[in-house]
Amino acid sequence: MRKIQNKKGVTLIALVITIVVMIIIAGAAITIGIDKGAIREQAENATERLDSRIASEQEKINALFEDIDADAINQVKDPNPGTLEKNGSIYTINSVEDLLAFAYNVNKNAATYSGKTVKLGLNLDIQNDRSYANPQSKYVLDSYGYSASNSGTAIKQLLTDTTGVGFVSIGNQYGDGVGFGGTFDGNNHCIKNLYQNSNNYGGFFGNSNNSATISNLGIIACNMRSAAPIGAIIGQISLTITITNCHCSGSVNSPSPAGGIIGQGSSATTIRNCYSSSSVNSNAPAGGIIGWAPSTTTIENCYNTGNISASYQVGGMVGGGNSRYNYY
Repeated sequence: MRKIQNKKGVTLIALVITIVVMIIIAGAAITIGIDKGAIREQAENATERLDSRIASEQEKINALFEDIDADAINQVKDPNPGTLEKNGSIYTINSVEDLLAFAYNVNKNAATYSGKTVKLGLNLDIQNDRSYANPQSKYVLDSYGYSASNSGTAIKQLLTDTTGVGFVSIGNQYGDGVGFGGTFDGNNHCIKNLYQNSNNYGGFFGNSNNSATISNLGIIACNMRSAAPIGAIIGQISLTITITNCHCSGSVNSPSPAGGIIGQGSSATTIRNCYSSSSVNSNAPAGGIIGWAPSTTTIENCYNTGNISASYQVGGMVGGGNSRYNYY
């Protein structure tokens, strides 16, 4: 499952360069013809060959993300559910209960995890009992998320009930300087079937603090709605952030800016080696990778295959804003 994680970024760059070279070669081939008929025929043949080879290169890129496939859901073995495993400055999430405790700590206690790393220890499927230490554990919901309580409701029921709130984003409070500010390493794992219906920032992460990094994470088969900016990985970027080697699938919906990976960028946002197949719907700017991207946003080696719809400023990659782009 992790056979290529060390060379993933280099391989992606090489594949993108290959595609650019193929486009140049195809363009040269088109100019060789002597008459219009020959030019037309050569152009059609070159286009067919180019489409075929680009499809082949995209298959190779998709293969790079096989190690974050969510099909393998192992039974959680978490001796202390609700308490992240700690090894120096590294914290590991080993169950859905750990994930909820992490989100609650960021949201209620303003824990930024600056200088620390939080890792995902395994694939988690919110609809699968195997991802919980005990899917019947009792929890209650408040404005910060979920906390354990004997008077509560079974946690799996709370997270999967599509008439309720579902998952509460990590960093769901408004304002700069709040949210996660450390390193989140998905460790080439996925979180599957994440349902959310939020009035605050939406996404796996809602808001971020300065110098946050998010990498090697898949959000698969999500069903997310929010009244505020939303993206499957993160809704709102407050300060500097780098997102690499992440992907998502499912649906993302909001009347505010929405994107497959990020809802709305701000300050210095960098997105590398990411892709989305999510459908994105918005009454504001919407894009396959990012809904709104300021001029300081950099997007490199990313692509989108999902359907995007918006009332205005809609794009396959970027909805609104001005950014430095390198994608296909």
